[in-house]
This record gives sequence, structure tokens and C-alpha cells, in this order.
Amino acid sequence: MRGVEEGVAECGAVGYGVKHDADYDKHDAGEVGCRANVEYGIEFEAIEGLFGFEDVRYYTFAELAGGGPFRWLQATRGVKLAFVVAPPGIFWPSYSITVAAVGSHIAAGVSDAAAGLAVDDPVDANPRAVGPATIGADVLSSLGATSVSDLTPLIIVTVPDDPLLATGNFAAPVLVNPKTRKLRQVILHDSGYPISHPLFPDSIRLFPGSVSRPGGTIGGGPGC
Repeated sequence: MRGVEEGVAECGAVGYGVKHDADYDKHDAGEVGCRANVEYGIEFEAIEGLFGFEDVRYYTFAELAGGGPFRWLQATRGVKLAFVVAPPGIFWPSYSITVAAVGSHIAAGVSDAAAGLAVDDPVDANPRAVGPATIGADVLSSLGATSVSDLTPLIIVTVPDDPLLATGNFAAPVLVNPKTRKLRQVILHDSGYPISHPLFPDSIRLFPGSVSRPGGTIGGGPGC
């Protein structure tokens, strides 16, 4: 069985080097959704903990060698727990979050699609109504934020033995406030975003031999 880092490095080569490299490169670190706008080695407090790990309250971000947009979200203070995370806008350009009764939203991608409209699913190219995805004003307050523009959204990624079958949790992102060093996982209400959704389109997942990069071919079937 391949290691997680090896699998994520392969995902990174696809997500960064093939799928959205031009878009990814042209964004600066301040544009939410397309870059993991977080500092390495800085401890963040997880408000209420992550789902299923409510007792684990402190994490730090670490680089994944060759992982492109992917990062480690690692527990600190002696807890052995880590998640792979990534900016949602790399894989879902119209991904957006609205604060209920406020109206300001996180535009997590590079498209001009407005929050709340029916958009095309970037993976399957089928129409999907996804929005508006809302969070409560209490979430902003708990993170010490005054606007959603203060926050960086990240999705938790599951990487199987075949990394091209990686999925992301778009329904429950981790919202990070780099200024206050707080983060919180939230459930987006009424969004239509899926809990588990492929990161890569059929053209990559079903035909891995067609995806190449300098030095070789990406993928080769399950367990490659």
C-alpha cells in the first residue's frame, strides 16, 4: 500500500500541474479559496474541535512535499492526528460561502459566478444547484472575524490507495482566520455541496494513462 504523502504528491501533480496550474499560479496569497493562505509552524486553536475529534483543540499546518495545493493539518501537543487539506476553489471554482443575514460571501474560486446560482459541477460537468451556502454570524464571532473575507476556507481530503480517486468534503469546510490563529469546521447550510466528492474529473479518474507530467505518467490504476 502506498504512503499518504506519496499519494498526495501525485494528487498535487494533477491538481497543480495539470488541472488548474495557470489559474493557481496567477493568484496571490491573499485570494481566498485558491491558495492555502496559512503559515506553517504556527499553532491554531480549533474552536469546538473538528468533527469526531472535539477534544483535539490545537493544530498546525505543515508542507506536503510535492503536494501542490495540499497541506497537512496536524494536531499538536503530543496528539498523533493529521488531515490532508486543500483550498476548495482549485477544484470547484464557483465555491462560495455566505454569512446568513449579512450577505457578504467568500468567493473561493476564479469564476464570476454569483453565490446562490445554479452552477456546473466541475468534476462531472452536470448541472448542480449549490447555494447559497450559509454560516451563522456566530461563526465569524467565534473566529474573531468581522467579515468572511478574513477567512480562508479549506476542505478535508481523503486520499485512497489510488490517489486519482481522492475526494473532498465540500459540505463541511474548515474555516481559518490567519490573524487570530483560530479555525473551525462548519456545516454549510442549504448549500447542496457534497460531503464526499471526487476532486478530479472522469477524464483523469477513469483514464489515468492520459494524464502526464514531466518525468512520467500520472496514475496507473488502483494501488499504483
